[in-house]
Amino acid sequence: MKERARNVNTDDPHDYVRELFRHTLKLRRPWWKLEVHEQRKDDTGRDLEPVIHKFAVGAPYFQAPGVAGRFTRGYIALPVNDQGGISKDATFVFLKDAWRVDHPGIEQEGATLQFLNQRKVPYVPTLVCHGDLGQVTQSQKHWKELHPEVEKVPLKTHSHYRVVVKEVGLPLTEFLESSSELCYALYCCIKAHAAAFDAGIIHRDISAGNLLIYKDDEGEWTGLLNDWELSKKVDNESPEGRQPDRTGTWQYMSAHALNDPYHRIVIEDELESFFHVLLYYAIRFVPHNLGDEDVGLFLHEYFDGYLSTNAGYRCGLAKRNAMVNGVIDVSGYKSIQGGQTLRFLWPAPLAKFTPTPGPSQRSSSPAPRSSPSPAEHPSARPNSSIPSGRSPSPQFSAIYGSDLTPLNSDDSIPEEEPQDEHPINEIISELLTWFRAYYALDMEHTRTPSANSRTKKTSKGIIPSRSRVALKNDGHQDQKWARGRSLQPIAAKLKEDEALRENLKTHEAILSLFNNSFEKVWPANDKGPDKKPKGGCAPPKSAVPSDSTRTSSKRRSIDDIPGGTLLRPTKRSRI
Repeated sequence: MKERARNVNTDDPHDYVRELFRHTLKLRRPWWKLEVHEQRKDDTGRDLEPVIHKFAVGAPYFQAPGVAGRFTRGYIALPVNDQGGISKDATFVFLKDAWRVDHPGIEQEGATLQFLNQRKVPYVPTLVCHGDLGQVTQSQKHWKELHPEVEKVPLKTHSHYRVVVKEVGLPLTEFLESSSELCYALYCCIKAHAAAFDAGIIHRDISAGNLLIYKDDEGEWTGLLNDWELSKKVDNESPEGRQPDRTGTWQYMSAHALNDPYHRIVIEDELESFFHVLLYYAIRFVPHNLGDEDVGLFLHEYFDGYLSTNAGYRCGLAKRNAMVNGVIDVSGYKSIQGGQTLRFLWPAPLAKFTPTPGPSQRSSSPAPRSSPSPAEHPSARPNSSIPSGRSPSPQFSAIYGSDLTPLNSDDSIPEEEPQDEHPINEIISELLTWFRAYYALDMEHTRTPSANSRTKKTSKGIIPSRSRVALKNDGHQDQKWARGRSLQPIAAKLKEDEALRENLKTHEAILSLFNNSFEKVWPANDKGPDKKPKGGCAPPKSAVPSDSTRTSSKRRSIDDIPGGTLLRPTKRSRI
């Protein structure tokens, strides 16, 4: 294992995985040989003896903290041959070990991946093998014995499960120097979601931790839509969710899903979750008009926020208001610099400053080093007006909180021509317009007058409401004026909103929106240091819903173990 970890191969586009694997062996942790029991069936559907695959692993690449939940762990692994060794041509794979929910109608994640692979859905993991280990939780049975009077058991049955896939991805925090690469990764994941949806599968857990970047066999960095364990078939027409609690990750769930634990996840919810993921990374790494000192508070209020009601926890005001109003209002923050709404900015001109090492250049990080060529993806890659000799490091003016040093020589870097609008603003503004129209349906249903509001019943008949009496008494001309000045604009607005809502019923509009944005000029080096506070920004634990909105409830990675240097996954706790 150590030999494979040290064997650098510059010709291999996936050599960054070897570096990740090497870090797992540096820790003072035992190495393991893990088994995966692949279930098989004959032509008649009868179970056969499972095929046992073995893999060598070091310390977990990431693992969930605590003892509650699915206790998910992820390993970078090497297959072990029949002789108990590791072949020279063995390739690294990713092994996921978890306790999956074992209820009727919930497919194994590997079975879903196999289905998607057979239908050639792009940008999803490639299944190697998977299977249950035969270990099943008993806590739900013991709970029933202790509470015989309660009909419904709140605890779920879980089975110990392992799935192995070909691809080893990196978290989106490691996107390249330009925000265009972040958007391209999301574009790939949306294409994966669209193809899977057309094949009859909906993901139902679009979140920051489940969208990865991955270098394909041609050396191109693309997006990878990961973690399909909560997915389901689209043809299930039940009006409510199949489990009596929310499905997904709180921070990225739609406002509708957060406000209704029984809400059946539909395509509009998933596209909204993609939007929240884009906003989450953009606010952390891309320049904007909100001061660095308020980013932590914004992240908490928008993503971790909640309302406590008699019916339970509901969507926070920041996210809900953004969806209803179609804008992200930041006027209440002290550090706002121009305008009342959130806007993303081009970085300051580079000619006056020296290069500063960016996140993707950290020596301890196995992050990608080069950007995919725009020429190889003419229909889905951003243009760039930046000379190829420019340093790949991001540069920012002092208002963004960066330490900048004037150049000491006359060799200035070619200045990047600023644009009126950052291209990411067009994506965010347009999506917010669609979501505002979609959430306007809630308001329309609320405003629709009932029969009791229009009329009043008496023993002899009904009395028209005030508005109808006024129209009757004011004559024909005033009635025509009322329709022309009030009813017609409302009807036009409703028709406009209906057209905007159509954009969320399929993936076509959002893919076109991203694709069209790639025809514009993007900043080449606008990825800056992470603005998220290292310790997070959260109220006292007593004021936060358990296991749902607590900022500190993130998965623990190898970084948190002494001596670890791996990347920290951005996956949050799941409801």
